[in-house]
Amino acid sequence: MQSTDLTTLAFSSELTEQGLKELKRRYPKSKVPDMTIDENYKQGRQIQTEANKLTSSLDTRRKDLAKQLKLAGDDLIAKASDIYAPYVSAYKAEQARRKEIEDKKKREREALLNAQRAKIAEISRFVDSCKGASLQEISDCLEAVNLIDTSAFDPELIHEAIEAVESTIQTLWQMHTDTKQREELAAQQAELEKQLAVGKIALAPTEMIGKSSDEISAKITELQNKPITEEFFADAVAAEQAVSIAISQLKAMHDQALQLEEVALQQAPAANDDYTVEESTSAESTRYEYKFYDQWPTESELAQSAALRVMNIKLGEAEDYIRYLTQQLERAQVA
Repeated sequence: MQSTDLTTLAFSSELTEQGLKELKRRYPKSKVPDMTIDENYKQGRQIQTEANKLTSSLDTRRKDLAKQLKLAGDDLIAKASDIYAPYVSAYKAEQARRKEIEDKKKREREALLNAQRAKIAEISRFVDSCKGASLQEISDCLEAVNLIDTSAFDPELIHEAIEAVESTIQTLWQMHTDTKQREELAAQQAELEKQLAVGKIALAPTEMIGKSSDEISAKITELQNKPITEEFFADAVAAEQAVSIAISQLKAMHDQALQLEEVALQQAPAANDDYTVEESTSAESTRYEYKFYDQWPTESELAQSAALRVMNIKLGEAEDYIRYLTQQLERAQVA
């Protein structure tokens, strides 16, 4: 049945197709009367009333039909939905299950990517942790970075991981080279210091030239308490010998300084004419006889040890000073 047939059937009680033809016949558009004429005007009022009544009746019928159609449609929809319900519910349940699986996969993948991003960041932090580190610590870090398996990273991050590893290894190698050079230089410096340590001991007597007996005594005590080990000296035997000689020289210098200080003390009042003191009746000061060193190293021994050469020079300077002090003391005692 066509829509026009349905319309005719639905509104047949108000207006049929034949009724429409009759209205067109009664009220042709080409013959609209002149409404300025009173008779026509009255007829126009009747036509308007007739039109309002018909259209109102049609509108009421339309609304009634719409209400009936809605009720009928709602009923059909409910019945159809009830038939479909088990199938649709089963589908939606499976749809939700699959969505949860996909969401879980996405969450797990995002967690994996975040964890791997954190690992990549940790690779770069090897550089910071090796700043100021020892050569061995940097070597350990290099080994750890070399052992990182970049193939285990997700395809989305694998290139970033490879770049981080390569960049970190390159930086660590440069740090390794710099640290190695620095540590080698420090070791050389330490070794040089150990070699020169013997010479510094031999310098002790010359450093005490012109010092008081108390200062010389303090230096003797310092040398007597000085540990002689390979930690501080390249040649411990030479160091012990240098300490022994230096102490011997310092003792001679100490006794000479004491005697000079006594002479100076005795001669000081003579400079003042108003000051008189009785001549000392105490026994003469004991005269210290220094035994000059006679076991000088040979040329071949000096050629083999820089420390020994320094010690030899300083020993000679110290003994020259002791001779000078001895002469000064003898002159002071004669005077």
